[in-house]
Amino acid sequence: MSLTDQARTDAPDSALAKLRKAYGGLNAKHLVTFLNTLILVVAEWVYGGLGGYDRLFVSLGSCMATELVLSWFVLGSLPKSYLSPYISGISLSLLLKPAHGLLWPFALGGFLAIASKYVLRYRGRHLWNPTNFSICVLLVTAAPVLTKLTHEWGNNAVANLVIWSVGLIVIHRARLLHVTLSYVVAYFAFSALRAGISSETRFWTEIGPITGPMYQLFVFFMITDPPTVVRSFRGRIFVAVLIAAVEHSIRFGLDRDVTWLQSFAVAPALFALCFVGPIAKSWDLRRAALEARKAKQA
Repeated sequence: MSLTDQARTDAPDSALAKLRKAYGGLNAKHLVTFLNTLILVVAEWVYGGLGGYDRLFVSLGSCMATELVLSWFVLGSLPKSYLSPYISGISLSLLLKPAHGLLWPFALGGFLAIASKYVLRYRGRHLWNPTNFSICVLLVTAAPVLTKLTHEWGNNAVANLVIWSVGLIVIHRARLLHVTLSYVVAYFAFSALRAGISSETRFWTEIGPITGPMYQLFVFFMITDPPTVVRSFRGRIFVAVLIAAVEHSIRFGLDRDVTWLQSFAVAPALFALCFVGPIAKSWDLRRAALEARKAKQA
């Protein structure tokens, strides 16, 4: 084989190796931040879905300020990173839809999201995804003047393709792809089950919401939040499926006019995560402590 032929043979492998090395060197946190920003850009550019940059500034400002103040007073130091409040701020600005152009829900939402990390803790770890906790509290307490993002973006195929493609790559790099896929598969399965039970709904109607913007933020940021997921691979899959099961139980009850479920009607998925996530995380932390104690005694 000539040197020219050898170079041609080695070139693709070398390029592929460099590509793999570059991909492996990407910081998962920065990729998640990029995806979050991409969703914001698509939302505003394609749909004008932000509803005003004042919402973004208030939400981001509240999250950043709360992170700075609480880190200083609680931990005695400046924050090591502002990625978490940045992601929370963007998510809140997109998901919250207050009436009459109110801005205080974004300020309060930012405070609740970041404060929950410092206050609602168990064994030194926070239990709730900050954005999920904040939105659920606001949806319950401020329902007359507040709702969440629903269909305002539409279901543009190109926009969805871009976000889901980038999102799956980012979550794969963060090694949490199994969480997203487990939830999505379970969502489709429970949707089929509900469509089969009820004669009033069809399968395609049931799966429609998962192509919307709220679910894009939900499956890529909330259920895959690294600080709040459990440790084991199988445990994460189980929790993701359980979240989908609770969500569809809420939907099933609402279809049958169960009165006490009406408070959760605006966002069954968010409330399902709010209920299941902290219980799973606290159980996982307790189990880790017991395992550490046994290992120490051995």
